[in-house]
Amino acid sequence: MRQKTVAAQDKVTEFRKQYGISDIAATANDSEVQALDNLQKQLLGTQNLRRSLEAKLSGQQSSADEVMASNSVQSLRATLSEQQAQLAQLSATYGPRHPKVRELESQMATTRQSLSHETRSLSDNINTELARTKELEQKYIHASPTSRPRC
Repeated sequence: MRQKTVAAQDKVTEFRKQYGISDIAATANDSEVQALDNLQKQLLGTQNLRRSLEAKLSGQQSSADEVMASNSVQSLRATLSEQQAQLAQLSATYGPRHPKVRELESQMATTRQSLSHETRSLSDNINTELARTKELEQKYIHASPTSRPRC
């Protein structure tokens, strides 16, 4: 029985060599390994991005840099700063109940509200990006051969 098995394996080996099947199988196997390696790298990159976004939301990593980099936030902060300087000047000249002072205080409240809205919008963007990243991560996990049932 053993001799028959060895003889059959030799015939298969000879057949593969004759028709070049062993090279094709190795190449196919290499491309599968590369595809799996690429999938694994994408999964790891996605997981790292998810962790980074979660850290931003939990406050472990400061998102103040991101907020400060926003042109609209910078513009609103500059406007608020100018308004505060004007208020100090007008308050000293006219007093706190003067219509110009009240108007400027109202403008400052609007600016603060806009600044708060813009900051909240940036936070919402991070939440959206985190949700998409988690969804992509799950897709990579399900595409991984280790998550599929083996036959």
